Amino acid sequence: TIKALSTMIDIRFKDIGSHSQRIAAFAKQMIKGYKIGQKEYQDIIVAAFLHDIGKIGLPDKIITKHPGELTKLDYEEIRKHPILGQSCVFSIDGFEEIGMIIRHHHENYDGSGYPDGARESAIPLGSRIIRIADAFDKLAFCKGYPSLRSVNDASAHLVQYSESYFDPV
Repeated sequence: TIKALSTMIDIRFKDIGSHSQRIAAFAKQMIKGYKIGQKEYQDIIVAAFLHDIGKIGLPDKIITKHPGELTKLDYEEIRKHPILGQSCVFSIDGFEEIGMIIRHHHENYDGSGYPDGARESAIPLGSRIIRIADAFDKLAFCKGYPSLRSVNDASAHLVQYSESYFDPV
């Protein structure tokens, strides 16, 4: 069911390909460095698959625009998707933590992100992991496929913004 829902997200946003599946795969690799329980592991992976589920609620007039055409109001709507995503899974028993991870996946380590301006350890571990995976994926796969240059540029971006956007650990 989770994979089906993430496929629906990817179908709605054709330009991003299998973004949700890649974020889950990246998250699995990143989690290997942490000693966490099975439930937390599972919550992070499910949240990775569903992190953009709130974007399904965005109006067509916004998602069909190229990034350069988006207005300030469009960006305000887009910034609501983490909260919409949390509300999508809120009523599913056992998904409370998954909802929190989804809600905070655009928070920056220094508190400059959204929707709540959370910072450092106030951001759930899963959200911090997804934040890194999401940024890497968007930069490395910006043309639909990764090139050596785009992977190197994406990696350099993560290092450059470590401690501001991304958890340095």
